[in-house]
Amino acid sequence: MTIKALAQRLVANLIRKRPAVRDVYTEESLEKRVGALAALLRLESSAYAEGLQGIIEACLETPEPIAALTNFERFFESLEAPRECYERLARDAQALRCVSVLFGYSQFLSDVLIRYPEFFDWLCAPSRLEAPKGTAEYREEALGIVQAEEDSSTARNMLARWRRREILRIGARDLLRHASIEIITHEISDLAQACITAAADVAWREMVNRYGEPQAESELQPRHTAGMCVIGMGKLGGRELNFSSDIDLIFIYEAEGETSGLLPDGRRVQPTSNHQFFNKMGEAIVRFLSEPGEHGNLFRVDMRLRPEGKAGPLARSLESFANYLGQQARDWEKLAYLKARVMCGPAQLAERIYRFTQEFVFDATEPEQIIREIEKLKLMIDREVHLSDLYHREVKRGYGGIREIEFVIAAMQIVYGRTHRALRVRNIFVAIERLREVNLLTADEAEFYLDAYSFLRLVEHRLQMAAEHQTHTLPAQPNQRAILAARCHFASPEEFEAKLSSVTNGVHERFVRFFQQDVTEASRELSDVLVILDQDADESAAIDVLARYHLGNKECLRLIRDLCYGTREVFVSAEGQRYFEQMVPSLLRLTMRMPDPPAVIRNLHSFMLSIKGITYYYELIAQHTDILKLLVLLFGTSDCFSEYLISHPEYFDTLLTSRVLYDNINIDSVRDRVEQALRGARSLDRQLILLRRAVKFELLLAALRRILNLCSLSATLRELSEIADASLGFAFDLAARRMLARIAGCAPHEVEPTELEKLQSEAATSFAVFALGKYGGREINFGSDLDVVYVFDETNAAGQIYLNSLQRAIQFADHIAFVLSEPLAEGRVFSLDVRLRPHGKNAPVVTPFSLYKTYLEQTAEVWEFLALTRARHIAGNVEITREVLATAQREVARRFEHSVILEETLAMRRRLEQSISADESAGLEFKRSAGGLVDIEFLIQYYMLVGRLTWSLHSGQSYFEVLEAAAAQPPCDRNDWEILRATYSYYRHVETAVRLACGERGTTLPKDPTKQRNVAIQCGKENAEELVRELTERMHEVREVFQRCMAHES
Repeated sequence: MTIKALAQRLVANLIRKRPAVRDVYTEESLEKRVGALAALLRLESSAYAEGLQGIIEACLETPEPIAALTNFERFFESLEAPRECYERLARDAQALRCVSVLFGYSQFLSDVLIRYPEFFDWLCAPSRLEAPKGTAEYREEALGIVQAEEDSSTARNMLARWRRREILRIGARDLLRHASIEIITHEISDLAQACITAAADVAWREMVNRYGEPQAESELQPRHTAGMCVIGMGKLGGRELNFSSDIDLIFIYEAEGETSGLLPDGRRVQPTSNHQFFNKMGEAIVRFLSEPGEHGNLFRVDMRLRPEGKAGPLARSLESFANYLGQQARDWEKLAYLKARVMCGPAQLAERIYRFTQEFVFDATEPEQIIREIEKLKLMIDREVHLSDLYHREVKRGYGGIREIEFVIAAMQIVYGRTHRALRVRNIFVAIERLREVNLLTADEAEFYLDAYSFLRLVEHRLQMAAEHQTHTLPAQPNQRAILAARCHFASPEEFEAKLSSVTNGVHERFVRFFQQDVTEASRELSDVLVILDQDADESAAIDVLARYHLGNKECLRLIRDLCYGTREVFVSAEGQRYFEQMVPSLLRLTMRMPDPPAVIRNLHSFMLSIKGITYYYELIAQHTDILKLLVLLFGTSDCFSEYLISHPEYFDTLLTSRVLYDNINIDSVRDRVEQALRGARSLDRQLILLRRAVKFELLLAALRRILNLCSLSATLRELSEIADASLGFAFDLAARRMLARIAGCAPHEVEPTELEKLQSEAATSFAVFALGKYGGREINFGSDLDVVYVFDETNAAGQIYLNSLQRAIQFADHIAFVLSEPLAEGRVFSLDVRLRPHGKNAPVVTPFSLYKTYLEQTAEVWEFLALTRARHIAGNVEITREVLATAQREVARRFEHSVILEETLAMRRRLEQSISADESAGLEFKRSAGGLVDIEFLIQYYMLVGRLTWSLHSGQSYFEVLEAAAAQPPCDRNDWEILRATYSYYRHVETAVRLACGERGTTLPKDPTKQRNVAIQCGKENAEELVRELTERMHEVREVFQRCMAHES
């Protein structure tokens, strides 16, 4: 059959199924396009060509179907293997929908994908579009790109290519409606921040290589390296960027001075002033971001908001900046500095900048003066639009547009932010919520502003996504307005126009009313609060009010009133009561969103009434709703970690007085904090208690970071593993001290330092500890045991004083176990599991090195080699660990055929399935069950044993990393591998949610409905039924993949 005949037949079938296609294409034009595509793809039969019908139908679902089909033609032409991509689209409905939406909604994003067709597989990978990336993830990726390149031009080009890929992902998430406008603008802004951070990193290195490091000194701080902060203003500062936004920047450096003149390579040059250094650095940053390259530029940079505008220096010192704010800045600039946010730079300098900007924005200027200045500013900058025919077509500066909302909200923040510190936020979505929480906006008004702002920003996005032009103007032509309506997901142009009219009229009405009203008076209390806290009122009325917040019982009412008025044991002053009243609206609003609101109140009651100086904390929380949000999320998510904080309120002070919760996660900082906690304690008993207390704090930090979504899941599990590593390191030293005290018959603190050094040196020579299981892979979860193996090299022990026999090595291991696992007043540090050693529990806890090698050569079974694929050296002599694992790798290849490894792996898998109890099965166990976590783990371990995946000899392997690293060349079908990768992450996410909600180990969904809902909400589901349904579907899918992969091996 000829191509033309194929096209005619396909078009006839399509028109029969979809008569409306004639409204878009003529039969002749459609046949021509279909024929061109069929020829391009070399389709030879009608059955094979039917996939084109799916593509055409997908195009018809978009606002611009002709453009969509044209883009498909261009896309297939750009591919080296278009037929392979066509087949993928024919069988992958999600990939087809993603690509067709891009091609029919945004020419800009279409051009990106067509220029970079290699982005297709990455973009359409399972779960790629499901979740947003965080600031830390973007920053890590951006810095990794530029730090890998020595040439700044190459670095900029690579970063620009990466940015285009990420914009494509964000745009797809937006068009497919996977995220709200608020989240999309956050992501675009976080991406911009990462690029700015990378640009600053490149510029800093260039300047230091040219001038040496800039130096500064003061009376309080000796000579040190000076830094510079890059401040984002406007929508960048507020995390509200568009797809085609400029970025407004300001550069502030620490202090005047001069450079060291010492270059990194040791050469010396003439020092230059810090002023010149940082201005040159600023120029380099602007150039890096804005100059076009092979992949375009990164961003358009606008520096006009800096002090003195174009007339001022590009960068200025902190002292000069503070003087400008105090003496020269105009009141309208408060509007700009309200959104000022540090993108990168030294934390101490950032804090000082924030202090100066906050003092400036929220000073004692009369409210009426601020209102008049803001009103005058808007009239001035929008005058051009007001005097043109664009006034009713400009969604930003025109009638009822974005700027009218922004000016009203910003004015309210500045006026009322002096007394309501909770209003001192940069993001407008957050600001509107805060204004509602402090009763400056009614719930209905706040809802209107949120809806109106989201709608107008959506329209703005769709205008800019068409061709990446910085436009805010609605098209005048009816057909173009209809296309815009469809891009904004409206069923008809009439529905879109009605919404537009309703929003702009409502916004403009409120704008006019606000700037004509008396803003000096505003109600600060909610009627609900009065009813709840009125001790003389009828309890039933208060309980009825609380019921709207899912707290409708006497116990919750009593606890809330205790929190306000105190108890016999706890006194709350009148000032403290006023601060608590101010907290209540936010408390109720946040609490009602939690899966178990009464638990939040119970835990808050226990916590607040256990701390000293309750009035101080009430004031702090009333002024910083972020603190209240942290407490509510913790108290409503995890009873276990709530108890940590309740029993140790001093942890709260540490959280408040430092940025430890937001600092970069690394094992060195963990060690430093634990070491500081132990410092000064002489007795070993005291040190053991302090070790447990310090590790509890680290675990609480990890839990809070996860609950607040400050880091990825894999980063959380790695952090927990690093806490365990640090704990084992301290256990080594304390165990050595305890063992020597027993030998010498003295107190542990009386042990001679020289003898302690000898034992530590002997352990580093003849003793080794390595981890297995998830601990080996740096993936332990909350509540996990630590799977460890102790090995003693008797050949290296000759001549040693203390570790000179297996019996002494066993004693040392027992002391390690005591330090970590003995249940003392503060519980355990971690529980150790040593059952995976040779011969299991029937053998001594320490295995001689020679016996271990013989065991691997003669006795070890396949399942033991599977376990060793995750081994990671923890402490002692790394060469012992490396030799054990090298022996294991050699012997598994010598002793077992692949068929035997396969048979034994399957047999072990069946035994684990059979070990599931009826109770576990009823609760949906997702680890050992068919299609559970173990299916994925066994596949990876099997592929390592047979050489299809790399087996590390001592450093352990995270399965997140293994699954990601092998994605380009997986050991099985690519689609199956993507299912394993996405589902492994999903299972670990559910597991983490279970452990946070239940406070115990386990991989079974809890039976308690409230805890089930807790887990579901943590996993992004509305209810437990949705979670169970998805978990069941994923387990079925994984089991099918497992069976296919194993069948292929046989």
